[in-house]
Amino acid sequence: MALTYDGTNGLFTRLGKLFGMMDAVRTHQLDLKTRAEAVLAEYSDADMYMVAPLLANLEARLQQTGAILADLQRACTDTLVETCWADSLVSTRGVLPERTLEQALLYLMREMAADSETVNRTSVTKASVAAGGSNTGTGTLVASELVPLAFSAGGTQYPNVRTERLEVRCVQDAQDGAIRSGEEVFELRGFSAYPNLDYRFPAGSGVRMRMPSVHAGVDSGPRYSNQLRNSGFDAFTSDLPDGWAATTGAASTDFGEETSVVYRGASSLRFDGDGATLTKLRQELGTADGTTGTLVADRLYVLSFVGRSDGSATTGVVRVSLQNAAGTVITGASTTVSYTALATWTRSTVTFRAPLSLPSRWPALCTRWWSSPPQSATVTACMWTRWCWQRCGKSRQATRRWWCWLATPTSW
Repeated sequence: MALTYDGTNGLFTRLGKLFGMMDAVRTHQLDLKTRAEAVLAEYSDADMYMVAPLLANLEARLQQTGAILADLQRACTDTLVETCWADSLVSTRGVLPERTLEQALLYLMREMAADSETVNRTSVTKASVAAGGSNTGTGTLVASELVPLAFSAGGTQYPNVRTERLEVRCVQDAQDGAIRSGEEVFELRGFSAYPNLDYRFPAGSGVRMRMPSVHAGVDSGPRYSNQLRNSGFDAFTSDLPDGWAATTGAASTDFGEETSVVYRGASSLRFDGDGATLTKLRQELGTADGTTGTLVADRLYVLSFVGRSDGSATTGVVRVSLQNAAGTVITGASTTVSYTALATWTRSTVTFRAPLSLPSRWPALCTRWWSSPPQSATVTACMWTRWCWQRCGKSRQATRRWWCWLATPTSW
């Protein structure tokens, strides 16, 4: 026997009526607040004593008008639990182990999946990030709404994200002498949160957290979040960047250390394209030769680089990706840029979640010409991290050759 979802005595029909009544109560509360504010606006400060009880008790009275919400909430809970319990007694698909809201919700989801029933998904959008006008530096804040793979069930966004404005500000930097440049600490704050039955609900998340920035030049110490080593390409041995291995191309022939033109730091990686060789460098995770950084299953990561060409390239694509031991790109962990799109400094960023099932051998980050390499080019500073904060790395601009800069953004 299947659940009756809609129509006469349908579960969602009943819940819809209860939800509608709750919406009516909430609308009434907000209307009362608007009307009370309009009344108070008619009184000057000198005359405000005339409406002192209204002013003093307004919030409490508004909450009192919503007392019926608790009864409606209980009615919704009992309707869901008892309906699922009754169905489970005659169902051949399974039983409801406990008459609780949590177990009823799990039972409902299983039944809906078996009956091909759906509900409309919430559409989540995020606005562009805007930096404050008085900031020093040009760092980048990366925001993502990717849900954990463990409970996404095919979804890609959090269905219950609240509409709010998040403020991020630097609360500690190198100027106080306690931390190095590139280890700046940022604080994230959301709007105030209120109880579910408060008339101001849902308001904000109430989140308040701190996290360090990410910097390609900071890959060790107590505050680093960069999971790569030498991702600023500051250290070389015989034209091969330390911590990196060449799987295609030869040091000093197809790539090498660049020291003449520097964006930040002392050196960068130069790719000397010959029009045919698809040069590829990689750094393996979880190894002493590569980086000791590793993946955590289902954790959110960000991969970012910035590039620029000399403007004369007509062909060529560079790709930065995370690949497993067989060379297969981890889902979502890849970004490619054509050199024709890099006439000015251009940042490319992608967020992804690590697989639920991690391979026995750790993946590797790969930087390579993907197609039609130009005659010469320079690539610098790429980084990959588990945090959503990104900062600038070392990089290098080459003159009189095609080049691409791969780096984390500059200071926030």
